[in-house]
Amino acid sequence: MWTNLADSDGDGVNTGPSDPNNLGGFANYGYWSSTAYDIYASWDQNFINGTENDTDKASGLRVRAVWAF
Repeated sequence: MWTNLADSDGDGVNTGPSDPNNLGGFANYGYWSSTAYDIYASWDQNFINGTENDTDKASGLRVRAVWAF
């Protein structure tokens, strides 16, 4: 989703929903993944610059519902 929707021009930057290359309308913030890192942390996708991080589960991040086909 980072590569195809939030950073469609490949410059490694998402300035937020007003960015014309942000086709998914993602906020420049971290979004939770459904994958756990360990019992204390889960993976998140950073929609500011595309990095993936292990983040404490008590942190407040955003979510995005995805419908798989």
